Amino acid sequence: MKNHLFFLSIIIGLFTSHYSFAQLDTINLCVLTYNIYHGENPYNPGNANIVDIADVINSYHPDFVALQEVDSMTQRSTKFNNGTKKI
Repeated sequence: MKNHLFFLSIIIGLFTSHYSFAQLDTINLCVLTYNIYHGENPYNPGNANIVDIADVINSYHPDFVALQEVDSMTQRSTKFNNGTKKI
């Protein structure tokens, strides 16, 4: 948790470093965090829902996205990834 807050503060610092607070009234930063359940559709096991995940993310137009449960080299994601692990 401390690491996440540290990285978020760095990102906000980098985002705001080019602006003077005297010149701006507000700065809006949209941060989205999303647990994608390793890319598998929880209502249809064995099938990917990556396109649906991308649609949800794009609908919010976030400035920063943090994803949880992103798999590429695990057994649980091979069943809907043509049976192969990505390396």
